Amino acid sequence: MEKRISKIVVVDSNETYCSSLKDYFLESKEDLRVVSTFNNIIDAVEYISDNVVDIVICDIVIPNADGYDLINEIRS
Repeated sequence: MEKRISKIVVVDSNETYCSSLKDYFLESKEDLRVVSTFNNIIDAVEYISDNVVDIVICDIVIPNADGYDLINEIRS
């Protein structure tokens, strides 16, 4: 049986944090993969609207929007 890999999107204005999380999941978790990272809500919403994503890790404080805005966009 093929093991399912959960797809993760990371949204944070700090690129170092995004990169660190991506590396962590790549090295430590064989069933979790960061498929994309974003430093703004607009690009993240566009990606999530067009792709299947299982988990979104998002900072609450992001310039020009916040994590709550992302949650509301995903739900709508």
